[in-house]
Amino acid sequence: MNREQHLPFEDVLFLNQAAQHAVAASAFEDWFRIMTLERQKIVLAKLVEMILQAKPGLEDGKVAVQVSGLKPTFTPCVLLSKGVQKSDLNKVVGLPESENLKAAVLLLEVFRQADCRRRQRECGNEERHWWHRDLRDPRVVQEIFEQHRRGVL
Repeated sequence: MNREQHLPFEDVLFLNQAAQHAVAASAFEDWFRIMTLERQKIVLAKLVEMILQAKPGLEDGKVAVQVSGLKPTFTPCVLLSKGVQKSDLNKVVGLPESENLKAAVLLLEVFRQADCRRRQRECGNEERHWWHRDLRDPRVVQEIFEQHRRGVL
């Protein structure tokens, strides 16, 4: 696998579930830990893509550091504490392997912050995107899988 390869839909759904707190933080961390280094880098790159699509705000990195439970002195936190620019996100992805889990936790939190604001701004009470639906509801998740299988999404 290389970074250009896409994640399976199930993994993208899982990342969105984790962002909605539909998956426990420990389950996300366990899921990430068991991956190969190559796959971890693909997930990190996907999180960056998702963050950029959600249009992060100036404070998202700082807030993410505060609520992530990570020490603000960790390298990924230092990189994103002053803003969330594409170049800084890519620096986080490029950190050594020993930083991958911290990077994943922080990037997920940045995505959560940005996507929550985007959902409120763009969707309001509507659910215009599948990833803004209630991914804690197993029926909704099953319906999304079925729509994906049929090629509707």
